Amino acid sequence: MAVQWIQIHSINAQQSNDRLHTILQTDDSDVLLIQEPWYKTVTTLQSDGNLEGDPVRGAPINSLWDLHTPTLKPTDECRALTYTRTTLSTLARNLMTHPTANPNTTILNIDNGATITMHIINVYHQRSS
Repeated sequence: MAVQWIQIHSINAQQSNDRLHTILQTDDSDVLLIQEPWYKTVTTLQSDGNLEGDPVRGAPINSLWDLHTPTLKPTDECRALTYTRTTLSTLARNLMTHPTANPNTTILNIDNGATITMHIINVYHQRSS
């Protein structure tokens, strides 16, 4: 599949679950660069060591999109993630081991397996107060 046109939207979701679900259901772009996503507890795993269970955090998912997250430790706050249309699933590669990858950054290559067509970097820039 040759990539001829890719529409990209960059959106600050303001940590809103409702807003992010609405974007995923209605946006017509090919790539969504999300800053300040809703990234909270999505399920709880049963645990012998913790009677209340161990929370598992994540972002909203949608059957129209593939989710690309940065490498996160359990205590990290996810500040940037990227969604790509499932139609791009064979072309999109999340570079989680890239030297600049961190909880504030997702790095994605769009390629055909041999040639990188596009290098996309989604950065959340935290403002100082």
